[in-house]
Amino acid sequence: MRVQRRESAADEEVIRVKSAEEAARRLEETTGNALLTTGSKELEAFACVSARSRLFARVLPDPDVIKKCAACGFDSGHIIAMQGPFSLLMNEEMIRLTGARWLVTKDGGAAGGIEEKLEAARNCKARVIMIERPREEEEGHSCAEALLWARRILGLSRPPLFPLLTDMEGRRAVIAGGGGVAARRAATLVKCGAAVTVVSPAFAPEFRELKCSLLKKEWEPEDLEGAALAVAATDDGTVNAAVAAEAKARGIPVSVADNAAECSFFFPSLVTSGEVSASVSAGALSPALTRRLAERLRSVWGEWVKEERAALEDKNDG
Repeated sequence: MRVQRRESAADEEVIRVKSAEEAARRLEETTGNALLTTGSKELEAFACVSARSRLFARVLPDPDVIKKCAACGFDSGHIIAMQGPFSLLMNEEMIRLTGARWLVTKDGGAAGGIEEKLEAARNCKARVIMIERPREEEEGHSCAEALLWARRILGLSRPPLFPLLTDMEGRRAVIAGGGGVAARRAATLVKCGAAVTVVSPAFAPEFRELKCSLLKKEWEPEDLEGAALAVAATDDGTVNAAVAAEAKARGIPVSVADNAAECSFFFPSLVTSGEVSASVSAGALSPALTRRLAERLRSVWGEWVKEERAALEDKNDG
């Protein structure tokens, strides 16, 4: 499993480019010294910068790397051979010592020390050119997905989820998706009194029996207007991810049917009898176990509630 590093939340002052070659071309259009923190593999791309004396390369203290720097036209006075990680103060000191008005870096995420670099540049009033990660790297999984996968595969335990109950009566819930999973989610929300809107180009037959609003169209971000809760349950993982991202940006709790790691809340397996309810969860580790436990509880829940109500009435009468 490839774990995708989270993209850095760079501010508007950061110039984002697709490659080292593009970064070099942008540098050629500027003036002032530049500190290159992209590593030795990218140095050849900066051969197009005419005023080579402007450039200072920070690389690993390895003999082969130093030779490569020399082959790329960097003399000893413009090579900083040091082993990271580099702290905020160290980054600041290097920017000041080189007189850099530009810092060139890759988007390496937290592991690559990007936050320390960006803050150092801001503090030293240096501009940043950031090389974005290659497109193929975006095919990886988040750390949360990797952790969930490891727990499921290796049977690792976790603390139980906290069942945070909320009143959905009369409040708008939006479901993206029209299949069987979406129908089950809608049925649960309708049972809880929610005003459910379902958005999908097509709908499963189960929706005919449900009291909810059906919008026959592709999902759009505007569909979340006024929602108190959202569910992403389409058969397209890309759409589900977009629904989750938009909901989180709007501060709307969202459950993602095909990716528990993307959920900001986990849709419960709800057991009810009138207004009395219980939710069953296996910590998002085993949906099958959750279903089996919920079914066993449903088989006795109504009778239990009836018995306990009768016991309370007898006690009050006594």
